[in-house]
Amino acid sequence: MIEEVLCAPHEVAESFGDPSAAVTLFPEEERGLTAAVPARRREFAAVRVCARAALARLGETAGPIPPGTRGAPVWPGATVGSMTHCPGYRAAVVARSADVRAVGVDAEPNLPLASEQVLDLVTIPQERSWIADLSAARPEVCWDRLVFSAKESVYKAWYPLTGLWLGFEEVRVDVDAHTRTFTAHVLRSGLSAGGRWPGPFLGSWTARRGLLLTAVSVPGPAAARPLPWCKSPEPTSSSRWIHPARFALSRAPVGPGSPPGPPLSLLEESSVLKPRQPVPVLDVPLVGGGRWVLADQQPDKFSLVVFYRGVHCPMCRAHVTELDGLIDQFAEVGVDRVLAVSGDDAGRAQRAVEEWNITRVPIGYGLGMKSMREWGLHLSKAIKEGQPNEFNEPGLFLVRPDGTLYAAVQTTMPFLRPHLDEVVETVRWINENDYPARGEL
Repeated sequence: MIEEVLCAPHEVAESFGDPSAAVTLFPEEERGLTAAVPARRREFAAVRVCARAALARLGETAGPIPPGTRGAPVWPGATVGSMTHCPGYRAAVVARSADVRAVGVDAEPNLPLASEQVLDLVTIPQERSWIADLSAARPEVCWDRLVFSAKESVYKAWYPLTGLWLGFEEVRVDVDAHTRTFTAHVLRSGLSAGGRWPGPFLGSWTARRGLLLTAVSVPGPAAARPLPWCKSPEPTSSSRWIHPARFALSRAPVGPGSPPGPPLSLLEESSVLKPRQPVPVLDVPLVGGGRWVLADQQPDKFSLVVFYRGVHCPMCRAHVTELDGLIDQFAEVGVDRVLAVSGDDAGRAQRAVEEWNITRVPIGYGLGMKSMREWGLHLSKAIKEGQPNEFNEPGLFLVRPDGTLYAAVQTTMPFLRPHLDEVVETVRWINENDYPARGEL
């Protein structure tokens, strides 16, 4: 779930359920728990299990993460991080301080704030106006609680940068319900020692499994930063920064000694599929045996084909995991034939099923470059270890029972793909209004 709001150069770890196993803490950590009740001790320890797992992925050895001033965790070495926990969930995020100056993450139950008095304490009038509008239009998200969570994430990034308290009334949050991003503006008067306060803070959010999760991240000096952060000439560092709001920028050297261009197979043209026209043949083997043949499917309303990049892609893990949890909801709106497929071989596809804990979505594998081009998918080559030499970028296709295309979304990178719970509601509206396929010209 946390991979939906933070990705490279961050490392993340999370766990669900109630902590039960005993965790051995370092003496420096124990000193912060002398007066803690048992429940507080369990959560303190459990979230540090996540933090140490995330640090291990960053290459750091296990060490103490004691509470510092105002309870903010003290991270080891040249790292920054943030932790959060609420009933049934805990998570941690870490990064190198050269890549990220500060990061904040917060999880909350997807429940309304306790009272109007709490709402007035947490929000400002400008926020209460759009909260009311979105609460009427999208009641499945508790927007007041989301603002609370966003401000908690902002404070967790703000405090390490300034060492100062920041009140709820000193931050204005603007949320984009469609892209699941937000912007937080600091309203504090006066100036910092550097002439201005940090911000605006750009963040992402998600709502799943009865939880709300928000995160903000402030790029560090070595990060190659995309707009809207980049306010100076492009940095000379070749490091890569990926914005949590699903934008990306990477630099590659140009000139003598540059890496070779893409293989010819990537330069061949892909097809452009048109709605209301037959889709290409799709016949792939499945993890666990058997084959998935699109022509043999007999859906109530639509078949759904989700093309993912491969087991190397953390955003694909989040996307396919979300799909696995929405099988019943898709079936309710007539999307009762579903497939997730990539060009991975059988072993890599099996890894995806096991490591991602996929239990309901059929996972296909062995998609060839010819099929990728026929379906109009964008193609990429490997840029780091662990990626296939060539692979497809994401695509989502709704196909009618007669084998014609109803709708499609293709992206050129792992970000900006549609949220599947919104796809469910869109299909519901399509069915209720008998909306025709568009883009047919």
